[in-house]
Amino acid sequence: MLFATIKSHNSKVLDKVVFMNGDITLSNFGLSPEDYNRIIEQTNIVYHSAAAVKFVLPLHEIVPLNIVSTKTMIGIAKKMNNLQALIHVSTAYVFCDRNTTDETVQTVLYTPEFLINLTNNMTKEKLDQITPALLGTLPNTYILTKQVAEQFLYEAHENIPVAIYRPAGIMPTYREPLPGWTNSYYAGIGIGVVLATGSSKVLHLNNVARFDMLPVDMAVNCMIAAAWDTAVRREKQVKIFNHFTEENAIYFYQYLDAVVNSNYQLESAIRYPGYIVATSSWKYNICVLFIETIPNALVDMVCAVLGKNVNCSVKCKRGAKSLNVLKYFYDKNFNFQTKNIPTLWQQLDSKDRELFNFDSYSINWNEYLQIICCGLKKILFKEDMNKLDKVRSKHKLLHLYEYLIIILYGAVTLTVLYMINII
Repeated sequence: MLFATIKSHNSKVLDKVVFMNGDITLSNFGLSPEDYNRIIEQTNIVYHSAAAVKFVLPLHEIVPLNIVSTKTMIGIAKKMNNLQALIHVSTAYVFCDRNTTDETVQTVLYTPEFLINLTNNMTKEKLDQITPALLGTLPNTYILTKQVAEQFLYEAHENIPVAIYRPAGIMPTYREPLPGWTNSYYAGIGIGVVLATGSSKVLHLNNVARFDMLPVDMAVNCMIAAAWDTAVRREKQVKIFNHFTEENAIYFYQYLDAVVNSNYQLESAIRYPGYIVATSSWKYNICVLFIETIPNALVDMVCAVLGKNVNCSVKCKRGAKSLNVLKYFYDKNFNFQTKNIPTLWQQLDSKDRELFNFDSYSINWNEYLQIICCGLKKILFKEDMNKLDKVRSKHKLLHLYEYLIIILYGAVTLTVLYMINII
């Protein structure tokens, strides 16, 4: 769908794209001699965005993907004959363990060589054992490796024109090449998937946090502008762009409400979309037991009798696990500072601003939230938009089941109270 839309505007535009076989964990990315020489001789702009984005990968998997690949990229870039800009894609949350994330590369605990040597010389089992100690206050291996990659880039770039682009949470497209496009189940999109399918209905939240997310087309536009700025400046200093929604951000609960109340209900839903917030661990565990575990088990029992295999319990456990992995990021407010993004925007003329819009203040959130929900259904789940009435009928039945659960709990409670002579 994505490339078909692009080709509909210009049927020959993709003729400019050249595919090369490679592997970012291998020496010289596993490129053939011909492809490698072509890159060295003809490349002007490099976007290094290849990385693992799963938060829970073990070190022996994520270090080659996020650190070794950056080291290899720098080595190749130094040999390029006409390199004008290298844009390294990081994340706005790279220093989430600090009070403030400003536009500098902050000191990190480990060198790339230290982590690479660990992964090369230590067994997977031993690495897994020491990972919590290595992480310290960091939430996961993803953040650890992104920090170390930035530090290496900062120290080893020498005379290469380099900039680091740090976007907030990447979300579906807002405008280009079509609204609502995504192929990701991670981070903020993953949260939307879990809630829209009813895979989890209990959230452990303590704060009213902002939801700093950014449409992927705006992120790409900013990367293009950053490459232009880097090529024009030709400075030795590494410039960093913290890109987030600033004062135009919405709150996390607004995103959740938009997803569960969307008109684009999913045929793939296994429970009626909705959520309840628990502010402490014991409340969360009780809510999970009565709102998720028991009702899900009943669904699986009924479906088994009817000869259907829904696996509601398994899917919901998976959804709850995904939410818990992301809790560190959606349950607090982060302090980002940015001067370079507004400055970069001011440098563009009116035509470039229209072509490469990355101004987060231009986002109409009511519109964009509906675009996200529509994209989840139409593009990510590939569901038929002509069957909305049929899907709504299914959701009415799912909603009825939620009321039946409440009635069942009420009946059990009254029975217990009657048996112990309270009523």
